[in-house]
Amino acid sequence: MKPIVEDDPDVLYQELESSCKHYFGLDVQKAVQIKRGWLNLKWKLETSSGVYLLKQYNAGRLKKYSLEDLRDALQFHQQLQAEGVACPRLLTHNGEIMQVTESGQLFVVMEYCPGYTVRPGTAKESQMYALGCQTGRMHRLLNDNAPLPYKEPQFLPPGKEARVIYWKNACKEAEADGKAWLAEIMELQLKATEAFDLTVLGNVAKGLAHRDLWVDNILFEEDGLSAILDFDRLRYDYPELDLARAVISCSLQETGFQTDKVKACLEGYRKEQSFAKGKLAESLRMLWYMESEWWINREMDRHSASPARFAEEMLWLSRHHRQLDELFGNI
Repeated sequence: MKPIVEDDPDVLYQELESSCKHYFGLDVQKAVQIKRGWLNLKWKLETSSGVYLLKQYNAGRLKKYSLEDLRDALQFHQQLQAEGVACPRLLTHNGEIMQVTESGQLFVVMEYCPGYTVRPGTAKESQMYALGCQTGRMHRLLNDNAPLPYKEPQFLPPGKEARVIYWKNACKEAEADGKAWLAEIMELQLKATEAFDLTVLGNVAKGLAHRDLWVDNILFEEDGLSAILDFDRLRYDYPELDLARAVISCSLQETGFQTDKVKACLEGYRKEQSFAKGKLAESLRMLWYMESEWWINREMDRHSASPARFAEEMLWLSRHHRQLDELFGNI
């Protein structure tokens, strides 16, 4: 086996292009690297047989995931596309979706979907409706009457006492670092945790979920949706957290939620899947309980754009957690 060439994108691409020719017969006429995402490399391929997206899986990032789970996620992705969910079709060779180069690089090739991403909080009402429809369809197809050989969801909520201790320690660390502004943020998380009703977690249904449904993984058209992308994190978890993440990512602005957009998304979702009125407030609270620890930390002043946005969303939820029922109780 040849040495790994992952540290040189140009050399890596040459090997990947050769493998695309070998596995799929693709005659690449033009390749443009897409510089989005974390570590995994992507290229838009213009070929004599169509336009495709080539995605290479970074070996370092793969160490944090189960390769078996990733292959399962790709299979679910392919099934969803075949059943009408708006997502790109994956190419296969001898029934396999994931391929490997001579040096051991793992990659997939899929149809290139037209469309564009939007800045957080700026999706249109019509786009939100379409997103709700596709998310509901995805959840219905993944979970209706499907035997699930899973025992536990990916996120196992920590007990309230443990989370209170976590935020108390975070406050002390921020103060020791001389970051009074950060200590105030940690104190806010502590108070929101103390007010959190842990019993709501028992009302959250479990099932297969996308688990990464935010603006970077959604391609919109002018008045609709082109495709949902990146199913790599699809696992058994809490489907309604997909809805909460999509809603906060696409409709929360500095001034607050754009409630007409939220209503449109839920209206679309309910065309495909049941979702009780007022339940979004609980879903958003659980999203905060899960993600706040990820994005609000002692290094958050060094966050790049995407983690900074996630942190802003968690801060908004912690500041307004008492108003969520008032905002969404009738939606």
